[in-house]
Amino acid sequence: SGYYKDCYDCALKKVPANSYTSGIDFACNTGYIKSGNSCVKVVAPANAYVSGAYWFCNSGYKEVGNSCVKK
Repeated sequence: SGYYKDCYDCALKKVPANSYTSGIDFACNTGYIKSGNSCVKVVAPANAYVSGAYWFCNSGYKEVGNSCVKK
């Protein structure tokens, strides 16, 4: 626990912060997204919420670039 292999014959690697082992790899916790060998927090803009590794605009708003604007 707390370690993973990125191939069957490779040495063990420590699981990065905000993640868990998944087979011979690691996966990020909810609210985080994989970036190389780490997990970074998903930051939602105003009027949005995070679900899994993505953000979505609240009801009544639409995505425009990296923001949510009123419909």
